[in-house]
Amino acid sequence: MKTQRILRDNGIHEEDRISKLPDSILHHILSFLLTRHAVSTSILSTRWRYVWTSVPILDFTDLLGYYTGDQQVIRRFMNFVERVLLFRDTTSIRKFSIGIHQVCDDTRINAWISAVIKRKVQEISLTYSLGPPFVFPHSIFNCDSLTSLELDMNYCSLNLPSSICLPNLKILILKCVAFEANNLSKLLSSCPILEELIIEDCIWRGNMNIFCISSPTLKRLTICTPFEDFEEAVIKIYAPNLMFFQTISFSPKDFVFGQFSSLIGADIGTSCDTEFLTEEEKCNTSIKLLQALFNIKVLKVSCYFLTTLEYAKDIANRLPTFHNLIRLDMNLDYSCLNNKDEMLALLQASPNLEHLFLSYRSDDDEEHDSDESFWESINVIDFWVLDAAHIPLFSQLKTVKCSGSGGFAEIRMLSFFWKYARVLKTMEIACSIAFSIEDDTELTKHFLMLPRLSKSAVINFSQP
Repeated sequence: MKTQRILRDNGIHEEDRISKLPDSILHHILSFLLTRHAVSTSILSTRWRYVWTSVPILDFTDLLGYYTGDQQVIRRFMNFVERVLLFRDTTSIRKFSIGIHQVCDDTRINAWISAVIKRKVQEISLTYSLGPPFVFPHSIFNCDSLTSLELDMNYCSLNLPSSICLPNLKILILKCVAFEANNLSKLLSSCPILEELIIEDCIWRGNMNIFCISSPTLKRLTICTPFEDFEEAVIKIYAPNLMFFQTISFSPKDFVFGQFSSLIGADIGTSCDTEFLTEEEKCNTSIKLLQALFNIKVLKVSCYFLTTLEYAKDIANRLPTFHNLIRLDMNLDYSCLNNKDEMLALLQASPNLEHLFLSYRSDDDEEHDSDESFWESINVIDFWVLDAAHIPLFSQLKTVKCSGSGGFAEIRMLSFFWKYARVLKTMEIACSIAFSIEDDTELTKHFLMLPRLSKSAVINFSQP
């Protein structure tokens, strides 16, 4: 073989073991490469000439850059895609990924999509960053073999055919898609076994009063929409088998939920920065969301979400009791010092909490100088002042992990958990690079001198 001859000419007499591997293993190896790299292996030897023609994954995401307007480059790109599809064998295609960042012939693009659909493609990922609307072939919305569909459309309208049937679609990812009227509901109703839905940076044409997601089979739902479309909308979610829910968006006018009895985890990052809702309306919406999540085991909240709770009256009695919650993640910043009561109420509502993860970002003026006055001032007053009713708060807390900058408020908060978590086993602190070895020593000394309920707790330091 040619490769073996090259090795001999260079004084290397090792056996070419890779070329002797079965085709199925070589196909698996090449499936991790971009298609242009997989095709280039055909020049290695006779053994490799046609191996690429059966690779189950076709990835054309790197071939046409964002900034080139060279028509020759565009023609080469389209010709290459067509040659690959033409010379590929008749085996089925597992995944087809392509990025269109320059003006191409829509007819040819549709022909490529139709070609892979005929090869029983299971996954399609299309990035389309051009302005003019792109009309998909109807076959992509009536594909029996499709299990995963990802569309990144640069805010182009999603034009749907009158008839849609995606009987085996389990994953639907929609990024930067512009929806018309009830297009999303129409699409979801045509996916009878959908399990995961991601809606990221999408927009809705015209006024949207109700945003409804209804799917009896849905297990994972992510809504990341920083635009203001949701501010005057009512979000309705009916997904009885939902296991994970993430929302990063402006606070909507209202939430309407079905039963979330199967929910395990949630990541809540709704923002209060909206002029359409009063502080009380934002607060009521956030509390209503938490009430729907009463059964979860893992919860992550942002500082923005905590801010929406600050106008709640008697918040401790309005929150549900999270009996199953064992892990709580809080992304905090300096502004969260104004939300200490809300943080405490959330902890109080989690009687079986075992693991607490804190990600803390302080302002520049919050950084400490690590002098004696800094360490002395930390012990002046607890971060929270507990009465007898709050003392059992941390009866199950075993782990506290914090990444941040080592600011005053951050260390005071950690000191609080160190003192009152009676079964604490580990506290892990990942401070910024600016936090020196001397600071680690002082911080260790500080914690070890504090009175604490757990005598077996250990403290570890690391870089974030």
